[in-house]
Amino acid sequence: MSYVIHDPNGRSKKDVLKEQLEALDKEYRDYEAGAEVKIPESLGLVEKPVDYTTDGDISSEVTQKHSAEKDAGIEKLTAESEVKKGEVSAQKDEVVEEGEAEVEEIGEAYREARLDLEDDASKRGLLTSSIYDGERGALDDGEVEDIRASVMKTENAVSALDLEIELLNQRLERDLEEFNIAHAAKLSKEIDKLIAERDRKNASAISYNNTLKQKEAEYQKKRKELIEQAQKEAEEKERYELEHGYTGKKKENYLARYDLARKYYKSLPRDRALEEIRGDTFVQQYLGYYYQKLVDELVFAKG
Repeated sequence: MSYVIHDPNGRSKKDVLKEQLEALDKEYRDYEAGAEVKIPESLGLVEKPVDYTTDGDISSEVTQKHSAEKDAGIEKLTAESEVKKGEVSAQKDEVVEEGEAEVEEIGEAYREARLDLEDDASKRGLLTSSIYDGERGALDDGEVEDIRASVMKTENAVSALDLEIELLNQRLERDLEEFNIAHAAKLSKEIDKLIAERDRKNASAISYNNTLKQKEAEYQKKRKELIEQAQKEAEEKERYELEHGYTGKKKENYLARYDLARKYYKSLPRDRALEEIRGDTFVQQYLGYYYQKLVDELVFAKG
């Protein structure tokens, strides 16, 4: 004989009971969740960032930052030197050109002097005389001497200008060396400043972070103690409830469950009700302390 009772919607009364017990259980769990004192997993402290940039990284960054400035400085000094050397080279070309013109003029003057000497000697009938030969030889020697003196003067002037160019080259080398030393000193000062600033900030951040870690460690220790205490209190409460029953909101909720289950099982024949409830772990779970009370009530009920 079947004792499965259905409601007007076609569901069995046992299914309806389960739904009602589940609803009450959810209601109480929601209440507990709202009343529960939650212990955050962490203080949520935010550490300051630490700069892991190396000294080499800083040096490279500063060097790259000022590379264009260095190139511009070198280019400026070199260009200025080249202008000055160009002016001296132009003077040298001018001296050489003037020297060549002077030699040409000397040669032309002596050619005219020889023609005049030859014309005069011819008129006087002295072309074959020793007088003519002596005067002609003196002109040749004078030309050689004047040309030598002119060439030497030009060469001396050119040498002086070459020396001036060499001095300009030496000056450029000194200027570039001084510029590079000054530039390197400037970069070194900036690099040292940035390294010191990084170290200062890192020291501050590390000290701050260590303080946070200490606080977090202390919090975790306290949190563990609170959780253990809460677990202990929950276990003590559970033992108390097994002996003395529930109190407050929990008692109210579980009595509502008890009433629903009692109404259902009382609607069944006594033997059928006992057989069903004793094998029903679902009801046992949801009635808790009141499960045995309901079983006892069914046992001592009149069949």
